[in-house]
Amino acid sequence: TLTTLPSGSGDGTLRFVPSALYADSTFRLRVTLQNVTTGCDSMLERFIYVAPKPVPNFGASLACDGQDVSFRDSSTIRSGQLNYLWNFGDTVTNATSIDQHPKYTYSGPGTYNVTLEVTSAYGYKKTITKQVTVYYRPDPDFAFTNVCLGGTSQYSKKSTLQGTQYAMSYEWALGNN
Repeated sequence: TLTTLPSGSGDGTLRFVPSALYADSTFRLRVTLQNVTTGCDSMLERFIYVAPKPVPNFGASLACDGQDVSFRDSSTIRSGQLNYLWNFGDTVTNATSIDQHPKYTYSGPGTYNVTLEVTSAYGYKKTITKQVTVYYRPDPDFAFTNVCLGGTSQYSKKSTLQGTQYAMSYEWALGNN
């Protein structure tokens, strides 16, 4: 119960800020107006629904240049459905998606700012942005010498991996085919 006197204009304001504990709940608001001189009063009753707000989140798979990145939505909301809007941060294509768990192939290697905006059935929107890195593929190459039967051939690695300081591993498969 809250008793207030209106301001000089005759208007009154009541501010109600529910905590997260009250999300997805309905409250009854009853206002009784009384003429302080005559004692006559009137009552107005309304029900206020406190809608839950979404909490956006997602993860992404590792990918090399030319491969799909799989995005996995893990957003939550106390009740109701969510709508999704993904912006993959690829300025070459400006691609977006409304799928919950989309896949996307980037235009090239690099680090991209991916934004997921989730919208509740009541129109509440929340956004999260995370970085996703698409890695360079190694460029395989090697040199060799031809030999006569019984001789030894020399092989030397010439492979490169652009844009990174990561080490490469090699697997040599020599066959007599």
